[in-house]
Amino acid sequence: MSKTRSSVIFSSLAKFGSIAAGLVLVVVVARWLRAEEIGAFAVAYGIYMLLEPLRQLQIISFVIQAPEIDRPLMRSVNYVGWLTTGLVLTIALGTGLLLIGPIDSPEVGRLLMIMAAAFVCNTMAQPALALLRRDLRYDLTASVELVGAITKVVVTIAGLFLGLRAEALALGIVSEVALRLVLLAKIERQYAFTLPSRARAGEIWAFCLRFAGADLVNRGSTAVTEVVIGSFLGLAAAGIYNRANVLTKHVRSGIERAITPVALSAFARSSREKDGQVVRDYLVGLSYLTGITWAGLALFIAIAEPLILTVYGERWEATVPLAQIVGIGAIIHAMTAMAPSLLAATGRVQSLLVRNVAVAVPRLAILFGAAQFDLTIVAWGLTASMLIHFAVNQALLNREVGLTLSDLFRALWRSGLVASASGLAAFLTLRIPEVAGQPLAAQLAIALVPAALVWLITVFATGHPLRDELFRVASKLKKMRGVRPV
Repeated sequence: MSKTRSSVIFSSLAKFGSIAAGLVLVVVVARWLRAEEIGAFAVAYGIYMLLEPLRQLQIISFVIQAPEIDRPLMRSVNYVGWLTTGLVLTIALGTGLLLIGPIDSPEVGRLLMIMAAAFVCNTMAQPALALLRRDLRYDLTASVELVGAITKVVVTIAGLFLGLRAEALALGIVSEVALRLVLLAKIERQYAFTLPSRARAGEIWAFCLRFAGADLVNRGSTAVTEVVIGSFLGLAAAGIYNRANVLTKHVRSGIERAITPVALSAFARSSREKDGQVVRDYLVGLSYLTGITWAGLALFIAIAEPLILTVYGERWEATVPLAQIVGIGAIIHAMTAMAPSLLAATGRVQSLLVRNVAVAVPRLAILFGAAQFDLTIVAWGLTASMLIHFAVNQALLNREVGLTLSDLFRALWRSGLVASASGLAAFLTLRIPEVAGQPLAAQLAIALVPAALVWLITVFATGHPLRDELFRVASKLKKMRGVRPV
């Protein structure tokens, strides 16, 4: 458990460090580029993210959950990885040329072709990253991720200064993954660069095609959001929605992206070593996740107006109500965020594929229908689709691992109280006339103080599992202070 806990800490530091770096980029880009340019990048990036799950093919997840690792298996891992990368590169470059030529979307096509270089770098780094995660060496992977995120910010801003416009965003993505490759190559070499072999590829295909199919359906139905909005409502609308969604995702996905990779590694180890422990670990992990994510999202919804106007500027005021609506959907999504890790770690990837298809079909139907009207209806429609997602996910977990709705409520009711109290504290603070009359940045600073205090008080008052973690951190800090240098 201690290794899992330290992995979560390191992963969280990397993710929130990446978020901080990303926020710097968000502020610069929102003031530098026009909505149409951001919309073009959003469409190209949506296509990139649609292809990335196919390139990944969940090979990293296979390595993490495999009972044993040896050189023949890793050679087959490389074989499968390069085969899928060749296919993805062909699709990406072909789509880019098509957009530049017959379809006449040169900006989107150029951006996609630049980002295609990231596919190669990611494939070369994939085996090393998988081995480090399998061994819960998240101190190393976190360092690599953080350095890569900072590099992306530096390269992107430098590109903007050089007049590259939206191309600077694409080059930033490529620079991040290229540096990650260099660092991982120096850290992990045992099996990372073995020659490809198809000898044991069969068992990899059996796992990866199902898991990757599930991931592709999920991420694909999400990635096409800006593409559909841009097609029906225009690139400017896609850019406005993208800005609302990106800021919300920074709040939501920080802790989710920190915990879920570690969760897969920890659940896989529990499944191999402790019979019946996986579901208990899942509920504990979900309570930790929602205890932080729900509170962060409730706070975000409460302070969305001064936050967005401070970060983006007043010309992006239209994103405020959209971001609040998307934030509600993100709260619902948090309850399902760790389910893929649980199902993959226990080998139930076929059930995961069925779940994601059952969720994606109504989501896409709602998206296409809502896009005929306006962005507000799109945002509410996608939030409604999150309720469908939760219902399908809960029914599947009940069938596969016996997780009932009452089990979920007992694990998460404290998180709900903590989030509600924190968000309400910030909301009421901003309604005080003396606070409302302050500059926007001052309003944010003032509102954060009572929200943080109420979060801490509520965590202790409700006996939330995070309370024990806070006690543990305080105890370690006390011991560190008690150590006297010789």
